Amino acid sequence: MQRGDIRIRHILPSVLLILGLVLNAKGQDRFDTLISEGRALAYNVHYGQAESLFTDAERISPERAESYYHIAQIHLWKFLGTNDQAEYSSFEKWFDVAVKKSEKILDSNPDDYKAAYLLGETYMLRAMAGVTAHSYLNAFWAVKSASGYFRKALKLKPDFYEAYRGVGEIHYFLDFIPGSVRWSIGLFGLEADKAKGFSELRLAYEKGTTDKIKSALSLAQVYSNYVARYDSAEMLMRGLVDRFPRNTMFNYHLAVELIKQGHLLEAEKYLDVILDLNDPDFVLLNNLSLFLKGDIHFKLNDFREAIKYNEMFLEK
Repeated sequence: MQRGDIRIRHILPSVLLILGLVLNAKGQDRFDTLISEGRALAYNVHYGQAESLFTDAERISPERAESYYHIAQIHLWKFLGTNDQAEYSSFEKWFDVAVKKSEKILDSNPDDYKAAYLLGETYMLRAMAGVTAHSYLNAFWAVKSASGYFRKALKLKPDFYEAYRGVGEIHYFLDFIPGSVRWSIGLFGLEADKAKGFSELRLAYEKGTTDKIKSALSLAQVYSNYVARYDSAEMLMRGLVDRFPRNTMFNYHLAVELIKQGHLLEAEKYLDVILDLNDPDFVLLNNLSLFLKGDIHFKLNDFREAIKYNEMFLEK
């Protein structure tokens, strides 16, 4: 064997290792890009295109859980907007996959705070689905699981501010549970505290970097319903509508905040956007927009128009 051949045999494994690391890094960069682009499409209600990108991401890194989580979220949004049981079944399927993938990652690396956070996020989807489907026991256990994972993420990385949104939502919204059953929350390690939840949600919005959209939406609801700062809620919702003008839910929430402040004609413009879009994945909000238009015209003493929109709402 020639000396050059021996040298090549020694160098080749190192070259292959470096090449493998480079290709893997490029694959992970592509995965992250697909997830980011898919999220933007999903928030603009291009669900089919978004799911296609998430599926492409799944093919690149089938061991990562983010793609399955986002597909589950799309089917949950469709279920929330239409009450279609087929969408609920699809959500449950992808929810199970996302949980198993995240659990596997966390089992192999118990210090992976991002995996713990994603598990918390995934179980919060399950909680929303459970409430909408009137499966309150499933929703309760999902909230309990989510709380545990959010707290684990914060224990592993106290400055991971995104997780404060999760615990903040739980602290805040559990406070709306009737007092007759409030005592049971503490038995399962959960805590209801609107003030604490408000502080945590504001912290997540101000210092978080990766989930600003969710933080803005949650904080807007709290500004509106807890401290009656409708102008602050409006500002947050305007930012979301500017970024995602086709999002029926964002347009609807902005219209509601404008109505609360008495800006009736401007609110009607956003309701008209919803009705023009007529998105089949948001049938419930489409119909409620008719009701709000009737309410606006009633307040404007335009009773003929008010009756027209209320009759359209009743027909739907």
